[in-house]
Amino acid sequence: MQRLGGRSEIRSKAKTKEIGLAYDLIYSLGSAPVFGPRHRPEAEELIRHIDERHRTLLDVGCGEGQNLVFLARGTNGTLSITGIDPSRIAISRAAKRARENGVTATLIRGDSRHKRLGTFDVVASFFVMHHIPHPEAFVCNIVDHLSPGGLLALAYYLNAHAKRESAVVKEADLRSHLLGNGWEELHYAERNLAGGNNAYDMTALLIARRG
Repeated sequence: MQRLGGRSEIRSKAKTKEIGLAYDLIYSLGSAPVFGPRHRPEAEELIRHIDERHRTLLDVGCGEGQNLVFLARGTNGTLSITGIDPSRIAISRAAKRARENGVTATLIRGDSRHKRLGTFDVVASFFVMHHIPHPEAFVCNIVDHLSPGGLLALAYYLNAHAKRESAVVKEADLRSHLLGNGWEELHYAERNLAGGNNAYDMTALLIARRG
């Protein structure tokens, strides 16, 4: 998978800012959680693979903090959790949700290119890639923040980039890229949300350990 440079990098940064502003507008329309009050079921699967070796977690595109809070509470507070999102309102709401649930978390407005994030034992991204013009570069960016032996959890829509074929991260390509470079696949599952063929019906969850 290729990284971005030059104008592509500039366009990608502009797109991230655009996404953040768009979600600020969406969140500002009401106080109810945009994606519902509960965490995603994919976070429950990730919990099953986290053990005492894992002390730090990065949630990329944490939104309003539903998954972040669940992961913190589901590991009995043993994880030091950081969430990052380009939306100012999302970060504010995630911070409020964390406080109300007795969860300590570091919350940052930005994206996975943030150079000062450091590395983590677990890096998770739940349904972010369909927003990204260059998903391949996005995967490279988040892997940069993963420690050796750490867990990567990616939940994504399988065919959400169907109309942008050049930007598609195909399921087979993503898995072969990881597994071909010293990764161990721990879990892979596809799920049909609505029984149809809409771009947002089919999802996948990949959990892999970095070698």
